[in-house]
Amino acid sequence: MSSQQWVNSFATIDNTHMMDNSTDIDQLFNKKEEDINVVRMLELKGEIISLMNGNDEFDLTEDEQTTLDEIKGSKETTDEIQTLMDKIQFHIEIFHKIQTELNKYNDDYQKEVQKLKKNVSTTESMIEFIKKIPEEQKDHENIKNIIEQMNILTKTIMDNEKIKNIRKLYLEKRKEFEKSLELIKKINHLNQTNLCSVCFANPVDHFTEPCGHTFCKECIKTHLRKNEGLDLYEVGRVDNAQCCFCRERIKTVRPLYFL
Repeated sequence: MSSQQWVNSFATIDNTHMMDNSTDIDQLFNKKEEDINVVRMLELKGEIISLMNGNDEFDLTEDEQTTLDEIKGSKETTDEIQTLMDKIQFHIEIFHKIQTELNKYNDDYQKEVQKLKKNVSTTESMIEFIKKIPEEQKDHENIKNIIEQMNILTKTIMDNEKIKNIRKLYLEKRKEFEKSLELIKKINHLNQTNLCSVCFANPVDHFTEPCGHTFCKECIKTHLRKNEGLDLYEVGRVDNAQCCFCRERIKTVRPLYFL
């Protein structure tokens, strides 16, 4: 038989005939839908098609969703979250406490420095007095005693033990502060919103110059403002406040705007 004759022998089989006699796989399975294996294959086929169409999310059953909801609302989960939040809040309160103590030491130090300045002024007056004493009188016994007492007083003024103690206390407290500050910084790395870095509750709405650190209004009033009678925008400019984070002297507080 030639090749042409071989082809012609199939001429009566057209496409329509082939489609009419074909059996769709779903039709085949539907005829046996009572068969559990067939049902599972149909479900698997549906899942494969969904994945192919880009629907890659799992469709959870009611029991599976119930299980997840029970885990979210379980006492164990709630207790774990609460324990973690309590620890964070505990360290935040320590941070606030140390911040307050540092401010007190700094205020005490500034007061002692002001006293020292006045005493230095007194010392300068004594030096001027000694300079004006005629040379021929400096060897006089009474003048020699006065000059000796002035030297003792000057040494006492300059050798201020209270300032040394305040500096020592401040340094010790500053070490504690740096530890707490490192934890606050770590927590703030997780803070991708505009929440205040001090209270983690209110949105930031102000910043301090020149350091640029941000705070909410309430934390500025509570932790930066020393005199409750001061207006918010007098903080730093009037009461020598320091930034909670970098301890830099605050010159002014300014509002922060988000466009």
